[in-house]
Amino acid sequence: MLKKLPSLTSDYRSLILNGEYYADKTRYIEILENQNFRYLFYMRPRRFGKSLHLSMLEYYYGIQYEQEFEKLFGAQYIGNHPTPLKNRYYILRFDFSAIPTDSAFEIKKSFNDKLKVGIREFNRNYKILHNDELTAVLSQDNPSAIILEFLSVVSQNREVKIYLLIDEYDHFTNELFSFDEAVFRDIVLGNGWVRKFYEAVKQFMGMGIIDRFFATGVTPVTLDSMTSGFNVARNITLLETYNEMTGFTESEVENLLMSLPGLEEGKKIQELISILRIWYNGSLFSLKANEKLYNPQMIISFLASYLQGGDFPRDMSDPSVISDYSKIDKILTKLEDSEYNRLIEEVYVNETVTDDITIQFNTELPFTKKDAVSLLFYNGLLTFRNEEFGAINYIIPNYVIKNLYWEYLRAVYENRYGLKYDFNRLTEAYKEMAISGKIEKLAAYISAVLEKSDNRDFINFNESNLKTLFISLLSMNKMFRIKSEFSARKGYADILLLPAEGHRSEYSFLLELKYLTQKRAGEENNIVKKGLMQLKEYKDSDECNSILNLKTFLILFSGRSKYKIIEGE
Repeated sequence: MLKKLPSLTSDYRSLILNGEYYADKTRYIEILENQNFRYLFYMRPRRFGKSLHLSMLEYYYGIQYEQEFEKLFGAQYIGNHPTPLKNRYYILRFDFSAIPTDSAFEIKKSFNDKLKVGIREFNRNYKILHNDELTAVLSQDNPSAIILEFLSVVSQNREVKIYLLIDEYDHFTNELFSFDEAVFRDIVLGNGWVRKFYEAVKQFMGMGIIDRFFATGVTPVTLDSMTSGFNVARNITLLETYNEMTGFTESEVENLLMSLPGLEEGKKIQELISILRIWYNGSLFSLKANEKLYNPQMIISFLASYLQGGDFPRDMSDPSVISDYSKIDKILTKLEDSEYNRLIEEVYVNETVTDDITIQFNTELPFTKKDAVSLLFYNGLLTFRNEEFGAINYIIPNYVIKNLYWEYLRAVYENRYGLKYDFNRLTEAYKEMAISGKIEKLAAYISAVLEKSDNRDFINFNESNLKTLFISLLSMNKMFRIKSEFSARKGYADILLLPAEGHRSEYSFLLELKYLTQKRAGEENNIVKKGLMQLKEYKDSDECNSILNLKTFLILFSGRSKYKIIEGE
């Protein structure tokens, strides 16, 4: 059955009634309802479908939607498997996204406003509070006082059972944790008003008024900080059962493509999926799970452009995701310089990081590399690969996120090392590569960049620095898709460049980068010989045999900016 491409709505009802594609996640209603815990926290990166999931729960459990059940859920799994608690709850929903963090006063005022919006909506739906009672609630100016006054009135009606839904519970506190930890501590820890708010919620859970609770967020930082004040809830983020509760599985992406007019042809769909897999797939949220997930907003944004233009968009990355590169900076710059540099090298050179995961963040202890890696994971900037010998291997989930890191790296080089980029000159280098299969202009430009740098940190750069600089410059133009540490015949080529979707190039490139220090000046011939042998092995490998017009080059830098280019066989 053909469907419309989903809009980027978080309202389940409008999506269903408008005939838009919906990846059926309603089976999780049954799973959630049947487990022992009724108060749950669930973390996923932004734009992963959390708000839509909350909306689905609201329409399923809200007593006011009982007459619409068949219309809203008849075609879904839960329509044929309704649970005992269907349409049994009074829904209280708060959305704590978009709270400004400019000042402690504005944070608290906006939080209060969000509470009052949710309470007004509750009373519009259920007419439980009289006007004077509602006025008394809304006149309070402290979050715990607002919720206590409200729930005290509601509790007088013994028939009322509330399902409390909170969206983005930690949006503003995550921002504070990154750039204003003093305010974070003040409002979350000890007698902070965030902590007191959840203590008040906990009180009415114990009384049975709040019978169920489901909150979404991005990281457990705030949750961990207020554990003793709100220890009744369970964090289900890393459990295998819920790995696919939000996000698109590959079969769901395939079903989406088959439901769209003009994309019903099987071969065309499989070709498209093979490309989407590279750009948008790869997120794994449980070490015991196997199904990698697509970010729904990335897929929908891509398809909106693809269907409108009939071809791949010029920029395959979702601009709203790429703009998040500042999050990387907020996380990494909390580290000491040595830890920062070590993590940068692991992420950019190896594209893999090995560490543990922080489940319980403690703001009283120093911020560690493990904490940084964990926050990158919770924000969707790294993902699980596997676990070996008690250590977790993380990787960058997909090509869009790789672009995000590269944009961050360029910003670091500009700000920290004083590097300046000439996009016009780079464009000429890309043009030479695409048309002539040569890289002289690219190497000359990188040499010029290094020559102009007056920062001492760049005087002693090594092969890792050289490689990250190449990648940061190459990623400015979308003509080539970059593969770093490309696996070929049991070895790893430094950089593989393939013509990117939506762009034309006559050639692909395999680059091996070497840096010759003064101490190793006498080893140049051996280094060149070894590098060319590596290139030949890579090019002859099964992984490279199918790449058309593959050009191989060894690029040898010495001193600060001298270089040689030797083309492989």
